[in-house]
Amino acid sequence: MKQKLFLITYLLFFSCQAYTLEAEEVDLWKEDIQ
Repeated sequence: MKQKLFLITYLLFFSCQAYTLEAEEVDLWKEDIQ
């Protein structure tokens, strides 16, 4: 049970990190266009 909870937490953390990186890339991309 504890292992499963750790896995879920890790996946949530990883997806949050990926989302943040994508958002930063989009901001840079918008700056390049302007």
